[in-house]
Amino acid sequence: MFVLLWSAINPGDLHSWLVGIPVVALASVVALRLHSPVPRRYSLLGAVRLTTFFVDQSFRGGWDVAKRALSPAMPLNPAMLNYPLRLRDELAQVLLVNLNSLLPGTLSADLADGVVTFHVLDAGPETFADMQTLEERVAGLFSIPLGTGKDVRA
Repeated sequence: MFVLLWSAINPGDLHSWLVGIPVVALASVVALRLHSPVPRRYSLLGAVRLTTFFVDQSFRGGWDVAKRALSPAMPLNPAMLNYPLRLRDELAQVLLVNLNSLLPGTLSADLADGVVTFHVLDAGPETFADMQTLEERVAGLFSIPLGTGKDVRA
């Protein structure tokens, strides 16, 4: 909802997202905090670490997608991957899935039984490591421990 609102306020202005991403993230956390039936703890350091990681990955992913789009060979290694979540908190899982979809070159397709299925343009060796780092940053935001995920990589 906040993404749509930001897009309506700044139509077509891609540079506004440099401010918009942190604003949307902060507004989402505040909205969730105000409407959460379960008391939650949030970490300011966790929010900074998540935002820093997300912005870094957004720029890297955007650059990678642009290079692939402009390359005559268009080197792609697309895949649908299953990632076993270690996050047990439903809100944290939903945030992870949505953040993953916002990153260039990835799209979350399904979340069921503690496993997220997502599409990537390049299924390289760092794909799962990046997803693990994103999951750790989301856990840090909510100050929650990570469990163990199912072994279902495909």
